[in-house]
Amino acid sequence: MASVLLFGSVEPWAAGLTGIAVTVYFNIRIHDCRFSGDKWYRDAVPWPGKGTEGGKAAPRDLGRIFSWRAGLCISASGFMAAALLGLVPLPVQAMAFFSKKGYGLIERLSLRPPAWHCLSINSHESMEAVLRLAVCIMVYIIAERAGRDKTSPKRAFSILVFFGLGLVVFSVIQKSTWDGRIYWFRTVRDAVRPFGPFVNRDHFAGFMGMIIPPGLALAFEARRAGKAVLYALAAAVMAAGLFYSLSRGGIASFFASMLVFLAMAPKRGRRPRNRAFYYMGFFAVALVFYVLYAGISPVVARFEAGGLSFGTRLKVWEASLRAAWDFKWSGTGLGTFRDIFPLYNPFLQKTFDFAHNDYINLAVETGIPGLFFMLFFFCVVRQGRI
Repeated sequence: MASVLLFGSVEPWAAGLTGIAVTVYFNIRIHDCRFSGDKWYRDAVPWPGKGTEGGKAAPRDLGRIFSWRAGLCISASGFMAAALLGLVPLPVQAMAFFSKKGYGLIERLSLRPPAWHCLSINSHESMEAVLRLAVCIMVYIIAERAGRDKTSPKRAFSILVFFGLGLVVFSVIQKSTWDGRIYWFRTVRDAVRPFGPFVNRDHFAGFMGMIIPPGLALAFEARRAGKAVLYALAAAVMAAGLFYSLSRGGIASFFASMLVFLAMAPKRGRRPRNRAFYYMGFFAVALVFYVLYAGISPVVARFEAGGLSFGTRLKVWEASLRAAWDFKWSGTGLGTFRDIFPLYNPFLQKTFDFAHNDYINLAVETGIPGLFFMLFFFCVVRQGRI
């Protein structure tokens, strides 16, 4: 929550404060975050036709041997290792072996090529990105540990939902009385598109899009009708705030997440299917009421407004894929997309900090190893086991 209130923690000082707070809390609670008490290996599965004693684990059943937490640790550690490899000074001969293209850039850009160099083309940016990654891993470990208690996730989601509700109320008030300053004292540049405490309205919409489904899930799980309606209403208000921010990506992601939620939530909820659709209908009616009251024209105008077109995105992706191929084994270094992209597409006048595609962006910055470990991580999280 502190990262949300500190302008989304996009500024260095805010990101630093958030990282320090997470690190201190993680070290205080380190004894609760260890995996020593977990069962990292499941019972071995014997070969078919053999007894339980002395049987060997069948290779085709290896997925039942390792626990899913071991898979998370392997994938996260592998990705971190791929990111840290870019910060290790290597002899230029070794660098030429891992990254022939990077070695060629050093030769062309340096009057006197150094004897040692990092694989990252910008070690300062990569170091900052690695520190941010370490903070994210600590947050994930703390959240995963807390999630083992069945009451903790529900309590955490409840806090997030009401925090999001208060955040929407504040954001709407600030937008209605906007004077060019966040919190009415922090001046922002004209190019910045803030909403609420976020310096970027897309970040606000992304945060709301993540906590709206938990709010609906709490409505489905609530045993009392009054509490269920309260959660559904809070989710509707947050969805209205998302629309009010006029974030195109946030609105599109909202509809996609609702389709997935409708497909999954009624099957897993404790309430009967008709009760689930009842609360979902209440949520939809409240949201439609807001859209009709505020008018659909601002949303339509936002989607019709000029922005980064699909054709431009294709050009960015094509140039990024060429960079990813040239640095396929080492990557350019975590957080260095902005530095490498102009070399592959100098015709686009706009500066691109990211590829506008997470997978392509990871392929450019971390190469095939980093992309593999990240995809492996997503697969493990989705299945809950290996």
